[in-house]
Amino acid sequence: MNSSDILIIGAGPVGSYLAYKLAEVGLEVTLLEQKKEPSGKPACTGIISEECVLNYSFDQDILIKPLYKGIFHSPAGEQIVVNSNNPKAYLIDRKLLEVRQWEKAQKNGVRLLTGFKVINILTDEKKALVEVEGNQQTFVTKLVVIASGFNPTLTEQARLGSYDDYVFGAQAEVESEEEDLQVFFNHYYAPGFFGWLVPVKEDKTLIGILSRRNTLNNLNNFYLYLHQLGKVKQYISDKHVSGIPLSPLKRTYANRIIAVGDSAGQIKPTTGGGIYFGLICADIAFEVILEGLKTDDYSKYFFSKYEKKWKEKLGGEIRQELLARKIFETLDDNKINSIISLINRNNLVVKVSNKDDLSFDWHGKIIKKIIKEISLGSFF
Repeated sequence: MNSSDILIIGAGPVGSYLAYKLAEVGLEVTLLEQKKEPSGKPACTGIISEECVLNYSFDQDILIKPLYKGIFHSPAGEQIVVNSNNPKAYLIDRKLLEVRQWEKAQKNGVRLLTGFKVINILTDEKKALVEVEGNQQTFVTKLVVIASGFNPTLTEQARLGSYDDYVFGAQAEVESEEEDLQVFFNHYYAPGFFGWLVPVKEDKTLIGILSRRNTLNNLNNFYLYLHQLGKVKQYISDKHVSGIPLSPLKRTYANRIIAVGDSAGQIKPTTGGGIYFGLICADIAFEVILEGLKTDDYSKYFFSKYEKKWKEKLGGEIRQELLARKIFETLDDNKINSIISLINRNNLVVKVSNKDDLSFDWHGKIIKKIIKEISLGSFF
C-alpha cells in the first residue's frame, strides 16, 4: 500500500494549490490525477478576476492579457457595452496554469501521480483507503480531499450526495478577428443561459455556451449564428463538453473526507466560474485540516466546521446568485430584450460601474443595485 498524510484527488487549480500549501508545512501529500499530462480544462474560458490575480500571485507568463471591455448582446441584437479604465479580469493560459501548479507542488515535495482514476473511497476510524481503476494499488491516508471537478459518481460514492442543479459547458476554438469579450443571450442556442466569444490571440478565439441539454447541438447552432454575423470562421479545435454544478453539495464533508472547488459546488451560479471561489475554499480547508491533524480528529463532526467556515464566506453570495439564476431562466427572449433596453435607457451600466460595485466575482451587489435602480417586477 502507498501511504501519506493527505491524499488529494484532482490536480486542477484548486487541488494542486491545496497540495502545495499542505506540503509546504511538511506534510506528506499524494496528488492523484486522472489525466496523464497537463491539458487545462477544455470547456473553461480561462478568465479570472483582477482580485483573484492579486490575491493568489499568478505567474505573469500565465496572464495572456487584461480585459477592459465586455459587450453583452440581447436576442434582438441590442448591446450593453461595459468599459473600465482598470482591468476587471484577465484572460489566462489555462493549460500553463496547470503546468506551473504541478511544478510548484512537486518542488514542494508533493507526490504527483497521473493516469489514476479513483473508483472507490473507504473509511474507518483509523484510515481512509482509495482504490483506483485498472491498478492493484491501494492508497492509505489520514484524509481524502476530493478536488476532481464535477464528479457526481465520486461524491455519491463518498457519501456526500449528488448535485441538485448543474449545467453543461461546451467550448471550441475558431478562427476569428474579433477583439472584445462578448456575451450573447438567445434561447435558440443557450436556453436559460448564454453563449460567449473570447478572443485569445491573433486569429484564435474561444466560443462556448452553457446549456442543460443538447449541448453540442446548441454549440453548433451558436457557431452558425456567429458565422452568419461574420464574427467567426472555421473551427480549429475539437468541441469539448464538461459538467458544471450550479449549487453546492448538501454536505461537503464526511468522516475523513472533504470536497473542495467544483467538486463541492463552490462556484458562481451566474457564470459557472469556479477558480477563485475554489481557491478561497482551499485556504479554508488548509486551516481546518491543520487543526484536525494537530488534534488527530478526522471525524465528520470536526470537519463540519470546514463547511461552516466556507459558507460564512461564500454562502450569502452563492444564494443571491442562485436566486438570480433561477429568475433569469424564467425569462423568454422578449423579456431579455426589454430588460437590456431598460438598462440602456436608464444608463445603468454607468451607475453600477464604479470600483466598489462592478466586480467580476461578487455579483450579488450588482444584482441588488440593478433591482433597486429600475423596477423589474413586471417582467416576472
